[in-house]
Amino acid sequence: CEKDKYKRGIRHDLNNLITEAEEGLEYNATKDMILKGVGYHHAGIGPVARALIEDGYRRSVLSILCATSTLAAGVNLPASRVIFRTPYIGSSFLDAQRYRQMGGRAGRAGYSDVGDSYILVRPSSRDYFRSLQLMKEDLPPVKSGLLVVSGYSIEFSNEKKKRGRNKYYNVPVGMLQAVLIAITALNAQSVEDVERFLKCTLLAVQADNSSIKILTETALDWLGDNGFLARARTRIIGQHHNVASIKYFVPMKKPRGEGRDDRDHVLNEENLSEGSSAGGLISEDHQHFNVGNPTKVKTSRLAWAAFKAAIPPYQAVDILRDLRKIVRSVVLVDRGCLHLCYLCAQANDVIHVNYTVLHQVLGGIISHTEATAAAVAVNTPPQISEGGGVGNECSSSSHGTSSSINSNGEAIYLVAQQLELTDKFITSQMRGKTYSSLAQKLHERASRLYVALILSETVQEADMKQISKKFHVSYGDIQNLMQSAASHGHRVSRFCEELSDEFWHLGTLLRSFIPRIYGGVRREVADLTLIPYLGGQRARRAYDAGLKSIRDVASCPLSKLRGILRIGSMIATRIKVAAQALVIQEAQSMADEIDELNMIVDNDDARAAV
Repeated sequence: CEKDKYKRGIRHDLNNLITEAEEGLEYNATKDMILKGVGYHHAGIGPVARALIEDGYRRSVLSILCATSTLAAGVNLPASRVIFRTPYIGSSFLDAQRYRQMGGRAGRAGYSDVGDSYILVRPSSRDYFRSLQLMKEDLPPVKSGLLVVSGYSIEFSNEKKKRGRNKYYNVPVGMLQAVLIAITALNAQSVEDVERFLKCTLLAVQADNSSIKILTETALDWLGDNGFLARARTRIIGQHHNVASIKYFVPMKKPRGEGRDDRDHVLNEENLSEGSSAGGLISEDHQHFNVGNPTKVKTSRLAWAAFKAAIPPYQAVDILRDLRKIVRSVVLVDRGCLHLCYLCAQANDVIHVNYTVLHQVLGGIISHTEATAAAVAVNTPPQISEGGGVGNECSSSSHGTSSSINSNGEAIYLVAQQLELTDKFITSQMRGKTYSSLAQKLHERASRLYVALILSETVQEADMKQISKKFHVSYGDIQNLMQSAASHGHRVSRFCEELSDEFWHLGTLLRSFIPRIYGGVRREVADLTLIPYLGGQRARRAYDAGLKSIRDVASCPLSKLRGILRIGSMIATRIKVAAQALVIQEAQSMADEIDELNMIVDNDDARAAV
């Protein structure tokens, strides 16, 4: 009929859009599926294809959607029927919350009155009764996120370690974030202000006042110990001494073991700037908050840097530690800029480190370099020449193969050495996991380095299929990794810029390097990847064809653009329109800057005339 013919035409267009939008992928195997109204949705497909499939299902172009658990959260796709092929996600049995989240797409309020949910399980299976119970099970009660204790490992001061048990072992990371927001964005000036803010949250309903006070004190102690609160210089006057000491907050409780009596008191408090404790140092003389007194809270530059960069406090401490190591010996001799990739990388829940692959990449380089160093009685790694900076390997694409291999190997060795990842550790992890605290830290570093190695390959414009095969990850996971790394890199760059003097150069390097990660391209092509739908491979084709800037793409005839990029008219039109919008935006920005400069000149002339 006419309606079916119209729908088949739309499905054909949808299939062409997916094929064009996701460059480098072949969707021939699923072409018949889409033409018959059956879609697919999983983490392995790219973000553009995923968005097109979701939109096709939402508009009823696709009638059936085969999906993994990635569809469970964050996507509003109502359905009339949801079928679970198995009650397991991986090796874990479904819980009530996940089941309701996914099964609740059937019969969504406002779309339909009735919905069906099925779980396919054999009656003779041991999971049969568990599945029946799951369908009737009540949802767990809602808990305040401020009470959630993360498994994130946090290093603390030696003072806490001496006590045998870490005081902050169970500090809720949500509480740290809430307190940081209160003292920065909400301008909380005292402990009472912080408590007043917390009493407006769900936490106040689920915890009593004494518990909130304890949590507040613990969170503020942690922030103080890790440099998020500015230090004030106070002068302590006692019977037997007149000593100036560094404190974080005033007034404070009486220090233990100093021989003071209750007549000792704080006489003076100096006004400090925001940046007085930007380094995040831990003071051995730090004392706790006296919650009963109107204690003033002073934020440091580190607190504002973490807040403005949208980085959780516990993560900011680790990033600061990494930055201090890297700033002393940043490695920029390789084309893939592995060190910058490591700064942008995060331990990934989807991409797990494969120690066999990591050993193949690192093991030979580390063993060979260590053997060479021992043979020539050299205890230090190879020196980086003056010419091996950003303007040489990292930002250039016209190097020979041998020099590239040498510089890449040297960079991998230097980065692995700085991370303390030895061939012995990697070999031990291949044989079996060890769970000591040191091994856990090294495992996290190895996971980030594994992600950084993938990113380093992408920014050298290596073939995606080869990267996928080499590191055992899907194409869609690589694309998602590039997006998340670029987003995290923006946060780290902002964090460096807010800390200013110490890390401003790293922030500048990251700011210019992030487009390469996002597009998976070399430096000269990075600007073209800012155009939507113009990914890495298309940007390279455009650059090689003479379209070397956004202006060139914006002024290129549509027919020529289609031929260069080998795409249909719809995607080519979107690329051209987006490029024109970027050119107009840039022109407007330049005009605004000129207006500001003219106003400054006019004001200066007016002052001179007066």
